[in-house]
Amino acid sequence: PVPSQRRTDWQVSTQQREPEAPVPAAPAPAPEQPVPLGAFQRLLRWWRGE
Repeated sequence: PVPSQRRTDWQVSTQQREPEAPVPAAPAPAPEQPVPLGAFQRLLRWWRGE
């Protein structure tokens, strides 16, 4: 099928599955140990392949 149609089918199937098995929300990071901004920037550069 067309990619746009496939994406629509995936969204519809996700919406139908959501009430049955809701995805648990990711736990918020502990305020006592925030992620350093430098580490986040290094991870972002690594993810971009720079």
